[in-house]
Amino acid sequence: MELKDKLKNRRKELKLTLEDIGRAVGVSAATISRWESGDIENMRRDRIVLYAKVLNAPIGFIMDGELQDRGMPTDDDIKFALFEGIEGISDEMYEEVKRFARMIKREQSAK
Repeated sequence: MELKDKLKNRRKELKLTLEDIGRAVGVSAATISRWESGDIENMRRDRIVLYAKVLNAPIGFIMDGELQDRGMPTDDDIKFALFEGIEGISDEMYEEVKRFARMIKREQSAK
C-alpha cells in the first residue's frame, strides 16, 4: 500500500474529514486531498509534524507510512524534532547532541 493510501486510511480510521485535517495542519481540505491522492508528494516540515499529531501517529508515519507503536521515538523522529528535518544531519552531529544531553543530565543529577 502506498503512503498516500495509508494517509487516507488513517484519516478515515480516526473518522476525520479532510476539513478536520486541513484545519489542524493549516492548509485547505483540497491540499489534504491532493496529499492523499499523491498529487502533492512533498510537505513542509512544519506540516509533517502537525499532520502526524492530528493522525496520532509518529512523524515517521508521514515520512514512510509506518504506523507502529515504537514506544520510544526513533532516531529519525528525534533528529526531525531537533533539527527540523533529517536531511544533512550526519551521525556525528547527532552523536554530539546526544553527548551534550548526557552531560546536561549528569550536571542536573549532581545538583
